[in-house]
Amino acid sequence: MAAPGQLRLIYVTVYILMVMGMSLGENEVDTRYCYQCADTSRDGDCQTKLKTMAKAAYYIKKPHISAEDDAYNRKRDLYNQYVKNCTSYLQDPSVTYCVIETHEYRGQVNMYMRDCTDGLNFADEFTGPQKPRPDNQTYCQRKGDTGTYCVRMCKGHFCNGPTPASGTEQKLSGILLFASILTFIIHLQKI
Repeated sequence: MAAPGQLRLIYVTVYILMVMGMSLGENEVDTRYCYQCADTSRDGDCQTKLKTMAKAAYYIKKPHISAEDDAYNRKRDLYNQYVKNCTSYLQDPSVTYCVIETHEYRGQVNMYMRDCTDGLNFADEFTGPQKPRPDNQTYCQRKGDTGTYCVRMCKGHFCNGPTPASGTEQKLSGILLFASILTFIIHLQKI
């Protein structure tokens, strides 16, 4: 039988590995997915079909579910129109970002677009004083008499739209984390 100090070290090591295992997974992906769509007016599908976009992203992240899910199979074409594999589009995952670009003139939306970018090429030329960075901040510039053009880039899967994880998955993850901490504390008290 191991000494109490050794047992405690074993429990701590197992606990740390378990928590690390729960947090890994989605960070190690060699493909970048972004939402893709475009509108030429306010309240178009690209701005309002957020639930459909989130469902599309959910199925991309859970391919084993989508193969067997009748609801997915009935709406596959609808979901696919909102998803883009940007890695195959831009070839370099280290400089592949998701982007939202907008152009407004006198309060009217002329363009609202979700897509991929390499951080240099956009739908319109961006000549603002600050070069847009992939920090999820919005960078805007006036385009003379034609309105305002804005760019928002981000790093991460589907970061240019709704979060694909369902509330149920987030609750389950929290419950599992709580249960593992509680189990760890109980075992430490027994030593």
